[in-house]
Amino acid sequence: MPHEPHDELDALLAARTGPSTADLDTPEINAALDALGERIVAGKTAGPSLRPRRRRAVIVAASAALAAALAVGVPAAADWIDLRTGQFGPPGTTEQDTSEYLRADSPEMAALVEEYGRDYPLPPGGDWSERLQVIRSYAGPGESGLIQETGVRLELAMESACQWQGYWLEGHDRGDAAQMAQAQRTLDDIPDWRVLRERSDDDGIYYLKIAKAARLGDEPSVRYLYDLNCSGKISPTGAPVTPDPSINAPDYLTDAERAGR
Repeated sequence: MPHEPHDELDALLAARTGPSTADLDTPEINAALDALGERIVAGKTAGPSLRPRRRRAVIVAASAALAAALAVGVPAAADWIDLRTGQFGPPGTTEQDTSEYLRADSPEMAALVEEYGRDYPLPPGGDWSERLQVIRSYAGPGESGLIQETGVRLELAMESACQWQGYWLEGHDRGDAAQMAQAQRTLDDIPDWRVLRERSDDDGIYYLKIAKAARLGDEPSVRYLYDLNCSGKISPTGAPVTPDPSINAPDYLTDAERAGR
């Protein structure tokens, strides 16, 4: 008695590694395939729906072939969280921009942080590990939180600024003028970073104040701003820090300093 084509296909598939036809021949899959077949036939005929005979066995066999081909990649893909959503912020809002929303807990986020981080230098010994955890914290327990691309850049720019402030303070505490000068060069550049100017409430004036305080050797004010704004970091001594009162005065920066950035 000649074998029917689908029986030969089943035999060939049985010799392959991967799910067997029996594994895929479940009531749930059969019901889904029957419904799919009816929808396909309904779309191609003008009359009433017709149930194609022997359709299920052939489709189950084909499904087994596909499952076997993809079996190697399934375990990793099952838990994978894509970084990109394809969704973008609406134009004309103050709290968002039009950059793409990203999944904060995606395994791809670490590579993106390293890529974007090239635009924001770090002092010797600096890294992104703490700020990466901050970014990932946008996702709550059991949730995949979202952060916009610009938000990632903003987090990295702020982290870089904090690390350079800390580097300046370390140099000050050790009396290392060369380290303080190295930090000063970057502190002077930071107020011009686009993401800080565009996404800061004060157009980046805060960073101009830090740079000026460092140039003046005003260590109490630099330390005060560092303690106040750098992710809850506390000065090495743990002692209360009293800044020069002038740093909070409206005229701390001259008009020329504001305009000459």
